Amino acid sequence: MASLAGCIAKPPATPERDGQGASKNGVAAASAPTTGTGRAATSASANRASASGDARTGRGRTQALSSVERAELRERAAEMLVRHAEGDDAATRANAIEAMREAPERFTGMIERALGDSNEGVRAAAAMVAGWTSPTRYAPTLKTMKEDASPFVRASVIFALAKGDRDTDPTPLGELLLSHPSPRVRSHVALVLGELGNQSAAGLLKQAARERIPRASDVEMKAMQLQIAEALIKLGEDEQVDTLRAALYPARPEELELTALSVQIIGQVGDRGSTGHLKNLAFQRDPGGRLMPAEVRLAIAASLLQLGVPEAVQIADEYRASTLPAVRAQSAYVYGESRSAASLRALASLMDDPSPLVQVYAARGVLKSSGDARPASR
Repeated sequence: MASLAGCIAKPPATPERDGQGASKNGVAAASAPTTGTGRAATSASANRASASGDARTGRGRTQALSSVERAELRERAAEMLVRHAEGDDAATRANAIEAMREAPERFTGMIERALGDSNEGVRAAAAMVAGWTSPTRYAPTLKTMKEDASPFVRASVIFALAKGDRDTDPTPLGELLLSHPSPRVRSHVALVLGELGNQSAAGLLKQAARERIPRASDVEMKAMQLQIAEALIKLGEDEQVDTLRAALYPARPEELELTALSVQIIGQVGDRGSTGHLKNLAFQRDPGGRLMPAEVRLAIAASLLQLGVPEAVQIADEYRASTLPAVRAQSAYVYGESRSAASLRALASLMDDPSPLVQVYAARGVLKSSGDARPASR
């Protein structure tokens, strides 16, 4: 779910399932906490729905929330993200900060403070959000972070500064991409280079894809190569979609992580040519008659929604009551990609989940679905 590679990693899918076919490790931006930080009451109006047939999705047609109800729900979502961004758990803070990308004008103070967080993942997330949303606004603080101890943060800071100032020196990114011993760091740098969109980086990325990193596992290397393929596609090299499609069908259980990652990237780069592959994969069964793990199927649902297949949201309906917080959080992410009236009501319900991770992704979905961009008071 998370868009950051490395410090806020796209997590692994595994073949070990619970009773719903879900992997016990989950696929979320961070490990899923098991207790909440307080539950806000769901307004009665957010639970009222009227149903009639919807031929496009196969779900009952749900009455849209009124403008007042939507405004109330947006306020709840914003308050929830602020609360979690100020919490004790670093992974939850990072997820909350990244979710603020959906309504950045509400959270300028929180994003600014997160740039000085004690945790590298939170600082990296904040720097990426700063670059995606308003790099010049945060430039004074970002300039003080160029020598941060974390390579994830340094790469994110260069991204943010370069988005606001074309004269920013990107040389350190090349050094990290080709020489850092961690494939996670190199993956994050590849993400940054793809987001910057400078075609001159294509050669460096191809060189990095060819080079073997000592002590890196095969799965780590392949995951990095998928991130590099994503970056190259963003730079206009569409033939790299073949690298993504080749990872869709795992040869062994440990490659399910690569399948989930490839699925996510396909949606993010808009590879409509893979739509048929994703539909087939969503309902493919192994020799034992089991579907793909929940994490992979939910990643497929999100990507299909991004590719314009609205009925894919039904996969989230299957898992929203999972016993695993990470799977419920991923369902919330899918609902946020749907933006339908029924999905908005599902998100309102998931904001009452006891897991902070689920609450954050539900709040993110509400802000994305409702298109909130009003200034915040904090």
